[in-house]
Amino acid sequence: MLSSNPNDKGKPLYEAIYKQQEASLFSSMKYMDLEDLQKMEVVFNSEDLILLYDQTGKVSEIHYATNDFEHLVTALKNLRLNGVIKFIKKPYDQALVSVGFRVYCEIQDFFNRSLIATANTLSNAVVPDFASKGDCQILSEISRACIGYSRGFFGDDTEWFEGWLEDGNGVLVHRVQGKIVGLCCVSIYNEGTTLWIRELAVKPKFHRLGVGRHLFEQALLYGARKDANKAFLAVDIENLHAIRLYRQYGFTPKEDEYELQMKRNTLK
Repeated sequence: MLSSNPNDKGKPLYEAIYKQQEASLFSSMKYMDLEDLQKMEVVFNSEDLILLYDQTGKVSEIHYATNDFEHLVTALKNLRLNGVIKFIKKPYDQALVSVGFRVYCEIQDFFNRSLIATANTLSNAVVPDFASKGDCQILSEISRACIGYSRGFFGDDTEWFEGWLEDGNGVLVHRVQGKIVGLCCVSIYNEGTTLWIRELAVKPKFHRLGVGRHLFEQALLYGARKDANKAFLAVDIENLHAIRLYRQYGFTPKEDEYELQMKRNTLK
């Protein structure tokens, strides 16, 4: 059934949605928190399917949770929603193609399983520079300036960076003449064993000047200092420049760990 108030921002509603999606077989919200969900419009809310619509970014996103993928396909066939839908696995992409979606990008997981050994080859003479909460606006500006340079990257807003730091994660930065020109979002998870390099973004005018490489090395050193023994990141398979960089530092793809992002923009 449709939510009686699609724009209801009441916390109990979203808490129930969050709990239900955690237990769902198919969900695009596994890596989100409650605050992320509260930004979205509730389009469909039932025991069989949750469907949320996020129009806060430059690209609208459709988020879902269900135990039966056919419920999602049927809803999208009947609802006139354009946007990107994430965390799709093969062969389920074909069902979405039948209702007007196309594959927008394929995100592949890459791992370095010898992080300490890799970090030992790097110079640790540079003192790492971390962003503070007061830097979040410029971080967002840099992040959003990189939209379009890699498929599936839509940038992050100021509020997202504030939440990232409040959750105890880090943002390494590179400065030129005192001004931040690049960033790398890092986190330690999996009981402290794994470094997650969540985002690497450099102000476009500073591309191809070694800023990204410097930040990437600082991220690896950060993980090693935190006693992580492996590192993880995700990248669009057509971002060959980034993949070459990652491979140079011992990252290899895990072939069965990928995500299809699909897009529909044909409905009026």
